Amino acid sequence: MSRYDEEMLLAQKVVIVRALRENNWHVTNTAAALGISRRGLQIILTRHHISPSEMRYAVEADKLVREHEQKAAIVEAAKSSTHFTVNNNSLSTTRNALKGL
Repeated sequence: MSRYDEEMLLAQKVVIVRALRENNWHVTNTAAALGISRRGLQIILTRHHISPSEMRYAVEADKLVREHEQKAAIVEAAKSSTHFTVNNNSLSTTRNALKGL
């Protein structure tokens, strides 16, 4: 296979994955958006070893991990930025990192 053919297959794969993502990994809607038959899209997916259901779950799992990491970072930032001050004999706590949650 020539370098040109390899680049064309990679470009095709990128277009297909983007279209799947835009159509929430729904094969029928993606095929319609691309102007090809569902069966034609299935053939392309097989050729590129793309499984929409596996990719959808991988993307959702990755999103959950990122959200968890962001929340953990916010909690750690809040812990490190907690200040205790005494004003007029009262104890107040400020947690700047938690503003907006």
